[in-house]
Amino acid sequence: MKNKIAVLIPPYFWSSIPYDGLVLFDFLKVKMDVDLIMFSEDIRLNKTFNGSEKFRFNTRLFTNNNPKTVRKWEDFYTLSRDYKLLFSGVHMMPKTRRNLMDPMPVGVKDKMVITDIGGLDILTNEALQYANKFMVKGDIWKTWMNKMGYPNVFVTGCPQYDYYLHSDLIGIDDAKVLSKNDFLKKYNIDGDKKILLIAPSNPACHTDQFNKNMSEFENISRLAEKNNFQVIIKTYPHDYVFHERESKYNGVYKRIYNNSKPQFEIVKSHISNSIVIESQDHFSALLYSDILFNMSGSHVAWETYFTKTQSFSMNYKKQIYFGSVRYLPDYVKLPDGIINIEIENSADLFSDSRSDKRGMDEYISREFSLPNILKHAESLLEI
Repeated sequence: MKNKIAVLIPPYFWSSIPYDGLVLFDFLKVKMDVDLIMFSEDIRLNKTFNGSEKFRFNTRLFTNNNPKTVRKWEDFYTLSRDYKLLFSGVHMMPKTRRNLMDPMPVGVKDKMVITDIGGLDILTNEALQYANKFMVKGDIWKTWMNKMGYPNVFVTGCPQYDYYLHSDLIGIDDAKVLSKNDFLKKYNIDGDKKILLIAPSNPACHTDQFNKNMSEFENISRLAEKNNFQVIIKTYPHDYVFHERESKYNGVYKRIYNNSKPQFEIVKSHISNSIVIESQDHFSALLYSDILFNMSGSHVAWETYFTKTQSFSMNYKKQIYFGSVRYLPDYVKLPDGIINIEIENSADLFSDSRSDKRGMDEYISREFSLPNILKHAESLLEI
């Protein structure tokens, strides 16, 4: 076994970051003895596109790396004996399937290293039940996790934020952010217009807020045209796999707001002059937008820390999930109030209001995470 490690891509597919896990593997393999582990049913190994999808990825980028495939979790536990460390993102599986997985065996859990994602999930049971070592996106997350009783926490930055900081240094070309010209050309966006990005996020959970905000669509459409804005829609990543088959190990997970159609189609039906952005172009959309209408309290607003985009919200501040989550300790205070500008009506979207993003510094490191993860991986192997 020596110092051999592996990167696990669990059966949880997030269409905004289809190469999640693969980018880390590609970076680590230059200096470390590392394998890629995937589930044989994973959509990233098996998807055949028909042209109607609103997400894209190249299956060959996974298969060409000769991943070791497992059929079920028990196979992974057996395979784990060959490695000293096992790296994975936070999500081991969709939330609706956690009861289908037994607790992680102690010997495997001791080897697991969880890397952070953009949201708060690093603090949840899904992460904490399956690992003892964590690499987080900012100082405050380490403080919180130490207080929660987890000593092996390292501040590395977040792999999902590397797309904003150093997309050019990501080794997989397909994973890089589009240039502004390529983005505008792909979606036939007039470069003389400003861009309003609508992100409904997850109305399956934030239904009340979403429904109230949806009543503003007619005004938003009218005001956007009046103010020379192009409206683009970037909805919840699970929404883009609306028509995909779900199975226990293929990674597809739907959280449906409306059973008849994907939510991006619902939004577009109200704002006919809008453009639907493919899910994997998430980071490009945030980079080149001027305004984000954060409809459902999504952590996508936190990402505007890296961009010129101003995040506006309505009916958010009064929600029970604004700034905190009931199942986390009281000292966990999320930065929703720092990064969002709460407005009373849609006309305020086009105001000159700006948030003071400096308050995000303790929450999010602006460092390129991959070299930091490599450094701490080497340190853990020495220990």
